[in-house]
Amino acid sequence: MKVVAVSEFLPAVRRLINIPFVPLLEDAIVESARTFCRESKIVFISRSFDSVLTEQHISVVESSSDNRLSGLNIKASNLERITAQTTNGEVLDLEPEVNYHQLSRDRLTFITAHSNVTIISTVEPTNGATKLPQVLYEDYLRAIAHGAVAILYAQPDKDWFNPDMAGYYERLFVEGYRESARFRLDASPQITRPVKRARNREFF
Repeated sequence: MKVVAVSEFLPAVRRLINIPFVPLLEDAIVESARTFCRESKIVFISRSFDSVLTEQHISVVESSSDNRLSGLNIKASNLERITAQTTNGEVLDLEPEVNYHQLSRDRLTFITAHSNVTIISTVEPTNGATKLPQVLYEDYLRAIAHGAVAILYAQPDKDWFNPDMAGYYERLFVEGYRESARFRLDASPQITRPVKRARNREFF
């Protein structure tokens, strides 16, 4: 996973609010990015396993190559989908509490053994991250800046406290991550587990 330094986001934030304290700005940027990732599900990783065994434990994100490449700056946000392939090539969605137990956002243990397993998880920045996923900088810089500025203006113990401006930038931020969420659904629908439709029943 490609990442960029949190400091790269500073100019966009400083164009919207005049605060000299870099640590406060960077904390707000990371918090904004975390919320953006959770709400939009725009950043995700996919891991493939030739096989998994009964009672096998897996750390989906923490032990991934994506996390190592990020400098350990990402963590699991939500386990989205797990699939396995049958001997006849059919792809099946595995069921929680039937095929696996989810122990935390990142860790799971398999109840049943499977072949050709794919695990998809959305990710978000860790607490105190110094780098963020590059896609946030390239495609969603303005939205991340809006979220950070909303956080800063909402701090009641600071000289720059301004609830009206906080509300304004919060609305822009929400619009940004909702637009990103719609794009993700259109561009990568495969990461979301299909919803089972209940069969219509006829009563006589």
